[in-house]
Amino acid sequence: MIGKVMKWSALLSLGIGLTFLGASAADSPSSSQPLTSAEEQKLQPKDEFQECTDCPRMVVVPAGSFMMGSPKDEMRDSDESSQHKVTIKKPFAVGKFEVTFAEWDACVADGGCTYKPETDWGRGRQPVMNVSWDDITKEYLPWVRKKTGKDYRLLSEAEW
Repeated sequence: MIGKVMKWSALLSLGIGLTFLGASAADSPSSSQPLTSAEEQKLQPKDEFQECTDCPRMVVVPAGSFMMGSPKDEMRDSDESSQHKVTIKKPFAVGKFEVTFAEWDACVADGGCTYKPETDWGRGRQPVMNVSWDDITKEYLPWVRKKTGKDYRLLSEAEW
C-alpha cells in the first residue's frame, strides 16, 4: 500500500503524498475512486489523481535529491540546520492545492470532523484555516483514510 502525506502551515496547507513501488507510462486516473495497486504503480511524475470526490487533488513528485538548509556563510535562524543533502528515494504524491473549506466541510458533514472553523474571509475553495494539529491528525486525516483505505499523513519538513 502506498503511504499518503498531508502538509500543513498556519493556514493549514494540507496536501497528500504517497510513495510509489514502481512506474511505467500511463494515463492519469481521472475518476474519484481509490487507486488500485496497479494504478498506483503506473503513475508518473506530474500525473494527477483524486481518490474520492471530497478528497484533495494529488500530483506525483519524482524521487530525487536537493540541498536543504542554509550555507555556512549565510545568516540563518537559530533553529535552522546547516546545509545538508536530502534524498527522496521514491516518488510520492502531494496535494496540488491546500485543503479547502469545502473539503474540510465535507468531513464535518460526513461526521469525520467535529470542528467547523469560522471565518469572515469566505469558504468554498478558500484554503481552510484556524484548525489545530489535533483537528488534522485526530479527525481530518482519519476521515480521509477511511474514505480511501490509504494511509494519508502530514508531510515531513524535507517533503514540504
